Amino acid sequence: MRVQLVLRKICVEEEESEKQAVEARMRSMGWKPKIAEKLTQLDEPEQEEILMLCSFDPNRYYIGKLEGNVA
Repeated sequence: MRVQLVLRKICVEEEESEKQAVEARMRSMGWKPKIAEKLTQLDEPEQEEILMLCSFDPNRYYIGKLEGNVA
């Protein structure tokens, strides 16, 4: 049985369209999820929420790779 993950919610940054946000997140994931017809837009995550996600996905399989130069 094959599992298909569905992107249903997304955080859209300032001056970014929903389409641009989806494309950017998919690039950072390295795989293509199914996209829901209507996405719910989320508020920008708090630092604590980001740290919690990183603790569950330390190899960044699901939250994606970082873009740009990161020290």
